[in-house]
Amino acid sequence: MKKILIRVVLILGSIVIGMPLLFIALLQLTDYAPPLVQTIYQNTDPTETLQSDTLQLISRNIGYAGLGDDMDFFYDGGTQVRTTPNRTTQNLDLISQWLRSNNADFILLQEVDFNSKRSYYINQKIKFKNVYTTKHHIDFIYNYNICYIPFPITNPLGKIESGLLNISNIKPIESKRHSYDISYSWPKKLWMLDRGFMAQKFNTKTGEELCIINTHNTAFDKGEIRKREVQQLLQYAISLYENGTFVVIAGDFNQVPAKELLNQGISNEFYVVTQIDTTFIPLGWNISYDKNTPTNRSLNTSDSTLWETAIIDFVISSPNIVPLKVETSDLQFQTSDHNPVKFYFTLIK
Repeated sequence: MKKILIRVVLILGSIVIGMPLLFIALLQLTDYAPPLVQTIYQNTDPTETLQSDTLQLISRNIGYAGLGDDMDFFYDGGTQVRTTPNRTTQNLDLISQWLRSNNADFILLQEVDFNSKRSYYINQKIKFKNVYTTKHHIDFIYNYNICYIPFPITNPLGKIESGLLNISNIKPIESKRHSYDISYSWPKKLWMLDRGFMAQKFNTKTGEELCIINTHNTAFDKGEIRKREVQQLLQYAISLYENGTFVVIAGDFNQVPAKELLNQGISNEFYVVTQIDTTFIPLGWNISYDKNTPTNRSLNTSDSTLWETAIIDFVISSPNIVPLKVETSDLQFQTSDHNPVKFYFTLIK
């Protein structure tokens, strides 16, 4: 009897120790490892040109249509993992309708899912393609591609394929994915996001190119990864500007754009609010945000009376661009934990 008990204990111990090792081995074998720069789209006949010098951009983190006002989230201090299938579909429909009714030259979306358990395997890329006409151009890059996440143990997140999606009313010259060259240490990096930014170049009437950049920066670090990401992003943007390119960067930076906004933060054990490092942003460049309306709310509770809010979605533009107006649409976080940002701007020679 004693030998049987010892054998059972050894077997159970082997399972307890072996399962995590097998999981890490699986993640290592299936790890998404994109190149530093990857061409997503190359226009073989780039003759289309933006006909106006005054343009509009919308940036919106749609929270995979799963983080509406009914949700908190376990990784942000809440308890829930995902909303219902009906609510996911309803959120996606309302997001699509709002975007279509607020027509813009460029639409930059973050956290767009397909083939993901958390959003019931709805192909959200196809949804947006069906909403827009054939004259619109749509590109997508991965920010998250993982075969299985076992957390939380009682209701695992499972498979996730998600990323950034850009919609434009003309075809770009090219669209490229640029990988951020910093991440978490191993093995944590195996189940965290593989972040990058999408850069699209367009012809303008003046003969120079306009580069539209969509980014979704790291959230769950103490600030050092975000800092390095911004440094890489701005180095790329500055090199473009120095060659005569118009540059607009928009998205979810997961940082506040100004020091005075730090007190609006949502810092907790999972997320630390930091300010974007302005030392990487040269004089003449503009940071545009709507100081009157928050872009993001806390996910530790679904009780709206207890929400903390912050401004972490904004726009950075080069000196050869005049920001005309930036406004955040206050949608009360009905369909996402982020409000959309509208940016109006003019190109100057």
